Amino acid sequence: RVINWITLAPALLEGAPGRFAGLFHLALAQQVRRLLAFSTRRLTPAARLRVLLALGYATTALQGLDHLRGQTLAALAEELQRQILPDGGHVSRSPAVLLDMVAALIPLRAALTEARLEIPPRLNAALERAVSGLRFFLHGDGGLALFHGTADPAAALAQETLAAADGGNKTLLHAPHSGYARLARGIGVVIADAGAPPDPRLNADGAASTGAFEFSSGQQRIITNCGAPLSGDADWRAAARLTAAHSTACLGNADLGDVERPAWWRLFSAARDMGPRVAAETARDAAGVCLRMQHDGWARRFGHVHRRELFLSADGEQLAGADLFIPADGAGADAPFTARFHLHPDLKTAVARDGASVMLVLPDGSAWRFCAEGAALRVEESVWMAGRARPVRSRQIVLAGRSTPAGAAVSWQLRRLPTRPVTRKRARAGELPELPL
Repeated sequence: RVINWITLAPALLEGAPGRFAGLFHLALAQQVRRLLAFSTRRLTPAARLRVLLALGYATTALQGLDHLRGQTLAALAEELQRQILPDGGHVSRSPAVLLDMVAALIPLRAALTEARLEIPPRLNAALERAVSGLRFFLHGDGGLALFHGTADPAAALAQETLAAADGGNKTLLHAPHSGYARLARGIGVVIADAGAPPDPRLNADGAASTGAFEFSSGQQRIITNCGAPLSGDADWRAAARLTAAHSTACLGNADLGDVERPAWWRLFSAARDMGPRVAAETARDAAGVCLRMQHDGWARRFGHVHRRELFLSADGEQLAGADLFIPADGAGADAPFTARFHLHPDLKTAVARDGASVMLVLPDGSAWRFCAEGAALRVEESVWMAGRARPVRSRQIVLAGRSTPAGAAVSWQLRRLPTRPVTRKRARAGELPELPL
C-alpha cells in the first residue's frame, strides 16, 4: 500500500483540495511509522523484502525521513544480497515473486538516480542479476512460467519492467542455483523445474513440481502447468501445489516427496533435507538442445529414481522426451505411473482413430502431433487457474503405464505439422485440420 500510494501520489493529489492532501499525507505517515516499528523476523523472505522496499520508497520520497534513508537502503541491499541467487532467481523459486520485486526496485533506483542520491553497489548488483533472472522465466508471449505459486503470467507488467530496466538481453540456459533450466530454439521455449520444492518457510505456495516443464511456440503456450488461483481460495491453492497439477510424471498415484511436512519436521530438519535430491545438465549442438533431469523423490516409497530427458530441435518445431523409472537400489516396486501434459485452454484436441496420437490445434490454425511409446495415451479434463478470477476447463494428455521391479520407460514426441491453410469459412465453423494418419 505504501509503495502504491507513493507511486500514485502525483496523480491523486493533482488538483485535490488541501484537506484531502493533508489527510492523505497523515494516513501515509501513520502507515510508514507502523512499518518502521514492525518486526520482520517472522515474515517470509518475500514479505520481508516488501517491507524494506516500502521503507526505501518512503525515505526517498517523503520529507522528514532523510536521516533514515542510508540505513534503510543498506538494509534493503543486504536483504537483496541474501535473497537474489547468483543466477538471478529468488530464494522462493517463484517467478512471480521475482517479477514483483524487480518491478518495485526499478522505479526506486530511478528515483534515487534522478535525485542524485547514492545507490548501494550491492543493490545495483542484485537488481542486475534479478533482471537477468526475470528474462529467463519468460515465454514467447512475454509472460511468466507458472511455477511455485505464480498466479498470473503478467505479460504486460513483465514487458514494461524489462523495458524500464537497463542492461543487456542475455538469457541463461541453466539456472542451477534457482533450480531451473531453459531450452530455446527458433520460436520454441521450454522452461523446466530442475530443483527440489522450496522450503515452506521460504514459499508457502511452493509446489511438488520437480521435473515439470512448460513449452511455448512463439506467442502460444502449448504444454503448461495449471498455475495458481488469483482468488487465493485455499482448496485451489492446495490443489495447485500437487504434482498432478504440473506437467511431470507421478508414480503410484502419489504426490512427489513430502511437500506438506509436519511442523515438527521443520524444527529439526535443515532446508536442504526438505525435498528430493535433484541432478540436471544441459547440452547443445547443431541439432538442438537437450536437458537431462533426475530425482530420487520416489525412491523411499517405491524404490525408483525418475529420469526425464527433453530435446528441442534446432528449429524449435520438435520437442522429444523420455520418462524413465530406474530402480534406485536393486529392484523397485511394482506401481502404476502417469505422465501428465497439461494443455493451454486455447488449444483444441483431436485423438487419432487408433488412439496412438493426439492432434493439437493452436488458435492460429497451426497443428502439432503428440505421440508416445511405452504407455497408454488418453486425453482427460484439466484446469487452468492462471490469470483468471475462476479456474477454467482445459485438457491434458495423460500417459499411463506400470513400473515393474526392473523399472519402466516411456518416450514421447511433439512435432509441428504442415497443415493446409485455415480458411475463414473453416475457422468460423471451428473445423479441425485433418489428421495426417
